[in-house]
Order: sequence, then C-alpha cells, then structure tokens
Amino acid sequence: MSDSSSLSDAIPSRPALEQGLRNAVQQVYQTGDLENLTVKRVRKIVEDDLELPEDFFKIDATWKERSKELIQAEVVCFSTPGDVLNNDT
Repeated sequence: MSDSSSLSDAIPSRPALEQGLRNAVQQVYQTGDLENLTVKRVRKIVEDDLELPEDFFKIDATWKERSKELIQAEVVCFSTPGDVLNNDT
C-alpha cells in the first residue's frame, strides 16, 4: 500500500469533517472563551480530535476554504450582535 493511499484512507469522510468543525465551534462557544473562537484554533481542535495530519485544513486547498466557510457560518448561528469571529487564519 502506498503512502498516499494510506493517508487518504485515514482521512474521515466529508460529512464527518464538516460535523467535526461544527462541533468544535459549538464546544468553544459554550466555554465562553471567545478568544479561542478563531478559524485557526477550531481547525486545530478538529485535527487533534480526528487525528488528522498537522495543518490538514490549511494545506488542502479545498478544505482550507471550506473549513473557513463552515466555521464562520457556525459562529453566525451561535453569535449575538457584538460577538466577532477572530479570523486568525
């Protein structure tokens, strides 16, 4: 088995990655620590939780943009006027 094949086998499905991102936003938001509610930090939480390669969401061009969109959309669902997502990418 080649390295690229084993790497792709280790990556969860698109729905699992998307749900992981949503869950991570919810977790951070529920702690009340909005300083940690950044694109970069949410990506890192999911990479750790799902045992993804380091910087997976940043390196993969598709997931870089998709993860940012999902995180920002999820923040809008939870935020009140005045809450702001720190776009720390």
